[in-house]
Amino acid sequence: MTDDSLERNYKLVGAIAHDVNNLLTSALLQAGLALNQLPADSPWLAHVQRAHLATQYAAGLMRHLMVYARGEVGVRESVDLNQLIQNSVQVLEAVLPAGVRLYQDLRPDLPPIKVYYDQVEHLILNLLMNAIEAMQGKQGLVIIGTGCGLVRPGELAGWWVDGTPAAGVSFVFLQVSDPGCGIDQATLQQIFEANFSTKGKGRGLGLSATLEIVRLHKGHIAIKSGKDIGTTVRVFFPVERPLPYFDQQINGTILVIDREALVREGLQDMLGLVGLRVLTAGTEAEAVDLFRRHHREIDAVILDIGAPKENGREIAAMLRSINPGVKIIVATTYAREEARQQLNEENVVAFLQKPYDPDALIARLKTLLP
Repeated sequence: MTDDSLERNYKLVGAIAHDVNNLLTSALLQAGLALNQLPADSPWLAHVQRAHLATQYAAGLMRHLMVYARGEVGVRESVDLNQLIQNSVQVLEAVLPAGVRLYQDLRPDLPPIKVYYDQVEHLILNLLMNAIEAMQGKQGLVIIGTGCGLVRPGELAGWWVDGTPAAGVSFVFLQVSDPGCGIDQATLQQIFEANFSTKGKGRGLGLSATLEIVRLHKGHIAIKSGKDIGTTVRVFFPVERPLPYFDQQINGTILVIDREALVREGLQDMLGLVGLRVLTAGTEAEAVDLFRRHHREIDAVILDIGAPKENGREIAAMLRSINPGVKIIVATTYAREEARQQLNEENVVAFLQKPYDPDALIARLKTLLP
């Protein structure tokens, strides 16, 4: 196609879009007025809400049409993915079918990602609408979650994946899961084809456009599904400036012994991001039981001095009685010399002063673990 032909097509699309956008603006205004005036118990409220949502979808599609027609993609913005998801869920909650609920499992303090806002917004809405429609009248939870970190080796085994997430690259991801009808393996191979659909009618962006949005952001999309067992879709967005410890990858199993649940949970999350399996214990009995059952797998123990209530020396002695070669990293709020007085240093391979920098712990673990 010549440049002149492309220019004529752009102008034609622009003229059509101008008229359609005027109609959509009018429809949105009228639906907005109706929503404002209808009482909460009106039997017509849900119908008007659905009409309003469908019009919002249509307006978004027109924006995408103009973007593609012009060969432009807009401007990237640094966004909080959690906030974007919360906005999308708020839009959909008013029109959920009876018995279906949306649950948000959002990881706090996600690093921002640089994206084309409108496109990712429509990607989220499309994935959620597909999940809701897959329920097919069943009751249950559609779960949307977020997370961040590296993709561990083997983590996506059994998933359909577009491309392979690069080793050492940090990602923020969103995940949508539903317990609906699921997708058989034959269909799974086709769902991203441009004209493929399992529906007589649909709304929003098709999955082929969803895939293009993911690729535009240099991301990846992975799907795990099966007939009648539900579907999980995970979308990975590369982090522009990863947190320092994201770029580490370590294999092994760590036992964390600390009475503070927040510390245990924080270490479990952070160490999990770099590929480690993490077991946690908040009491002496739990710690000894876990170590006795898993000592052949545990590569190192992070032990808080003074946690649990018993003396750290006693806990260390119990662990050594099970595995004399256990590697213990002592985390403590005490000064190093005070910690030495509490603990026989046999098997102690490192002392960490609380609060400690995650990089320091990761660096120490990299030197200790194979």
